[in-house]
Amino acid sequence: MFKHILGVTGTLADDKLPPQMKNILTQMVGVKDFTYCPSMYHEQKRDFEPTNPNYVRLAKNEDEYYNLIVDEIENRLSPTTNIEGERSVLVFFREADEISKFRDSSYFAKFKEKAQVLNELTASKSADRDNIIKKATVHGMVTLATRMFGRGTDFKIFDDRMKKAGGMHVLQTFFSSNLSEEVQIQGRCARQGNKGSYSQVLLSTSVAKDFDVSVSTIASWASAEVYTHLARLRQEKGSEEVRQLREQATGRLVEHDALATSLQSFQRGDSSPFDQLLQRLNKI
Repeated sequence: MFKHILGVTGTLADDKLPPQMKNILTQMVGVKDFTYCPSMYHEQKRDFEPTNPNYVRLAKNEDEYYNLIVDEIENRLSPTTNIEGERSVLVFFREADEISKFRDSSYFAKFKEKAQVLNELTASKSADRDNIIKKATVHGMVTLATRMFGRGTDFKIFDDRMKKAGGMHVLQTFFSSNLSEEVQIQGRCARQGNKGSYSQVLLSTSVAKDFDVSVSTIASWASAEVYTHLARLRQEKGSEEVRQLREQATGRLVEHDALATSLQSFQRGDSSPFDQLLQRLNKI
């Protein structure tokens, strides 16, 4: 139906896009050519070691979960170099209500007054949104944000003290079921050749629910292998989701062809196929 299909993304590379999604682009959408453009910035300087327990931490219950998040915020505010001052920390949650619950807990009390929230409500006005995003990279700032701001939001560092202290740290409090989302969230720090770091604090019960695995199984994982196991589960889940999408696409294609045929008939002066289609789609 379309002569050309063009797309642009920062997660097209093989290590960022699941193979089943690349398969959809080539076989179902029919994209034939892929062009990879090198970065105009220096080598990426993000600090993240997925097999290091200090970077991927798993909590057994909500109390431990909140404790670990606060500990991680406190630790990551400290500079990575011998310089006075603090870094900034950007914490991503799945939903706004999770932010509210954590922010109002006693665990976060020491940071509550100076922390800010970036969600759909606080960023409803563009001026407020821009102000929160700008303040997020100021040294010593803690920002609690929803996942939607992990894609495409440019957190630029204008504070030289921040750059010298090690840059901004991004903390993710859930494990993305989509690899490209995780890559995008990671990409909020260490941008444009600057330094930065990334880590995860996860809740066992949430992970168990997301990936349909028992809490006891998760508890049996060695701390250094948590990310590896979750990455495997994510890939398996992604394959199943793609299978379901293919089945849905088959049904959608039938409807698409019926609409295209009726519109072509309408253009030729025969309105009956289009009339029948409208009656069927609007039937009570």
